[in-house]
Amino acid sequence: MVSLVSGSYTVHQKVVKAMENSEGGPWSLSLKNPEWFYYALQLTTLEPQDDLHIDSITWKMLIGAALTKMHGILGESANFDILQVYDESCIIRTSTSERQIMESSLVAYRGNLKSFRLRDVMFTIRVVERSQYLVGVAGPSRRDWLSITKEIEI
Repeated sequence: MVSLVSGSYTVHQKVVKAMENSEGGPWSLSLKNPEWFYYALQLTTLEPQDDLHIDSITWKMLIGAALTKMHGILGESANFDILQVYDESCIIRTSTSERQIMESSLVAYRGNLKSFRLRDVMFTIRVVERSQYLVGVAGPSRRDWLSITKEIEI
């Protein structure tokens, strides 16, 4: 059987022929296993910090340190991208196959910002949101929608 490959998804020739023979009607292709998994992360410190600004390079180093400390060379080789940075929080994506490595590293890691040439403050990385789709972490929070609907009812 001949198959066409698009990214990491394979569409068999029989499916393509069935779509072509469908009288020109609308059809859609649903992705059951997305390639990426998204996280919204937040840096939390033990003492409140007023003007702590963390750029994308520092976020990359923090996440890389967490991966390396928890999983060694395997964690260090994990692929992730930083999509957006908001001072003490960021949105990242990683491949779906490396999701468990990323989650276990982020949840278990605790470090000191001094080792990243910042203040002498202990920190942890908190996973605020996680989703298979970018809108799940970048869109409005479900908690925010709940408060909006309560205000409308009153």
